[in-house]
Amino acid sequence: MMKTGLNILEKERSVLMSKWATATGSEKTKLLIRIMDIDEQLEVSKRRQKKEIV
Repeated sequence: MMKTGLNILEKERSVLMSKWATATGSEKTKLLIRIMDIDEQLEVSKRRQKKEIV
């Protein structure tokens, strides 16, 4: 994923974390799942970048 894509994901994650802090019930769960998905995407992208550098 390009650097811009990572920046977009990081920004989205930040916004979702803010929303999660005030959410309740099932909405809180949905936000947390999306945050976890973003974390996974970021981790995969960072591993790929490391492989490309080596």
